[in-house]
Amino acid sequence: MMRRLSIAALVLMSLAIGGGVFAWQQLELAMHEPLVLDEEYQLQVSAGSSVHRVLDEMAGSDLIAGTFWPRLFVKLNPDTADIKAGSYTVLVGSTLADVLALLVAGQAALERITLIEGWGVAQALHALVAHPGIVDDLGVELDTRADGVAWLSSGEHQRLATQLGIDQPFLEGWLFPDTYQFVAGTPLSTLLKLAHDKMRQHLERTWVARAENLPL
Repeated sequence: MMRRLSIAALVLMSLAIGGGVFAWQQLELAMHEPLVLDEEYQLQVSAGSSVHRVLDEMAGSDLIAGTFWPRLFVKLNPDTADIKAGSYTVLVGSTLADVLALLVAGQAALERITLIEGWGVAQALHALVAHPGIVDDLGVELDTRADGVAWLSSGEHQRLATQLGIDQPFLEGWLFPDTYQFVAGTPLSTLLKLAHDKMRQHLERTWVARAENLPL
């Protein structure tokens, strides 16, 4: 009787070990096998997206065979769930482990937009809102003149200035013309505050330089 129990215990132990080895091999294969890619792939991760949603989208695009083993990997390695929003360039030969490392590090491809010197606020807002990588979190309401040129009502000027915390009745002249780099999914308010801060700093430096050159 004891001999039979010992044999049964050995069989169960062998099955458990064998099952563990199989699971480990499948996990390693799922994470370190090259993705199904013939060319570079742009992976878009929206703000607020979970790693599970990204895995579902990758499976839906046939980049990975399924999500069971990748989800298990994330469960065993919770740090890999802390992904950042952005647009990521996935190179041919990359593995799922490589992709998760990119998302956790936030090494997204940068978008860019140029606010041209001489543009009015309405023109700048029109370009910003139209950019696919910028999220209009302010609900900008632009009007269009008969000649097709965008313009901003005084009420909209005041509303936006208030929402942005800018102590000015109008935004005109308060956005610094420059080229701005950002990750996809960046809120419009973030870029407007940055452009306003750069203009304020520019004006402060200009006034300091002018004051130093004034005769005593």
